Amino acid sequence: MSSLRTIPLEGEVLPPQAMLSVVAAMHPLKPDHDVVFVLAGSSVEEIVARCAEQCGVSRLADGAYVAINGHPIPHEIWHRVRVKDGAHVVVRATAGKGMGGILKSILQIALVIIGTAVGGPVGGALGAALTAGIAFGGSLVRDVFPAKPRPQIGAGQ
Repeated sequence: MSSLRTIPLEGEVLPPQAMLSVVAAMHPLKPDHDVVFVLAGSSVEEIVARCAEQCGVSRLADGAYVAINGHPIPHEIWHRVRVKDGAHVVVRATAGKGMGGILKSILQIALVIIGTAVGGPVGGALGAALTAGIAFGGSLVRDVFPAKPRPQIGAGQ
């Protein structure tokens, strides 16, 4: 016959309805932020999805920086990391793949405008070649520079 066996509890029991407040900065170019409340014990992946849903951002997960108590969490382990009650969580959208390359697109448009401003007055085939050269050369220079490292939010706190 089987008997009741007691074993030591491994892990942590969270109180019911324990909530985390998450600071969510959903635009990489604006200092604005929202505070989103999620259940303690949620995975980072669930927290990022909740922030995107509440803030109306559709492509956040690929381009987000997440830190718990100032420590960045790599995207590869978001599904495994669960956040305890009382932790300070920051979710910040970053420019790049997840944001559709907005900064690169803006720079390319600026290069075309500059090329047109310089090559337009020259006119004719020479002006068109000058405009194309500025736009093409600028895009080559733009792609040479490495991506800006992700911000270290909470570093030094």
